[in-house]
Amino acid sequence: GQIRGLQRQVPYPLEVNGVLVCTYVADFTFWEGDKLIVQDAKGVRTRDFAIKAKLMLALRGVTIKET
Repeated sequence: GQIRGLQRQVPYPLEVNGVLVCTYVADFTFWEGDKLIVQDAKGVRTRDFAIKAKLMLALRGVTIKET
């Protein structure tokens, strides 16, 4: 009962000025109270992930939680 709406492999298209730059696929998303949590399970933090995480924050206001 602490989380709801658990989803796996959720795609987030990342567009700038109508141009698709890339797509980030979240490992998990879920709601904790009224807050959406986007979570990624990482063994190694790749350069691609770092860029996509920055784009998610800049374009969607979402901080990815890494585990």
